[in-house]
Amino acid sequence: MFYLIKRGPKPDFHKAPFHPVVICCHKDVAKSEAGWSGDAACVWTVDQLDGQGWLLMRWAGLDIDYGHIVRTFTLPNSLQTTAIVHERNSEPWTLIKGAIWWSVKKMPPKLQEAGVIYPFDNFTQQKILDDQAALDEARKRFKKTGVHTVILSCSGYGFGRKIPDFWPKPRESGSGHGHRLWKFIN
Repeated sequence: MFYLIKRGPKPDFHKAPFHPVVICCHKDVAKSEAGWSGDAACVWTVDQLDGQGWLLMRWAGLDIDYGHIVRTFTLPNSLQTTAIVHERNSEPWTLIKGAIWWSVKKMPPKLQEAGVIYPFDNFTQQKILDDQAALDEARKRFKKTGVHTVILSCSGYGFGRKIPDFWPKPRESGSGHGHRLWKFIN
């Protein structure tokens, strides 16, 4: 399962590197990156990358409940509908190129061919590594206790974790309160 997250806008005071679109392969990571309803993110899912459409699961921060079957209805903005999006000239299809692969796993070739990129700044790379460490810890705890709780956050302790060999060498992303925003230019 893949999750495409179009994040909502960040406030002006947010100075850490920000990537407006990310794709991941873990539900807990997708929930964390989408944030709470007030963050106004949109989330789509797809089972396989075989040309089928993406299913809209969250629109502008609001979770969509399809009940026991997927059916379409018009969203409150009267411009979009729910369900599976096949139209290649609309979101989420138009968001894929330049999206960040938010996982320590190797990216599937089909995503790479579609223009998804690996994280390129140190801040983002270390955040992804922190998320993976939190998931690994939650899995260990679940095996011992049967309780499934995952808390993903940027601890700051992760800076310096070894990055996977297939990621690009990280670009400088600033430190402390002086983070500079980096834009990736295709």
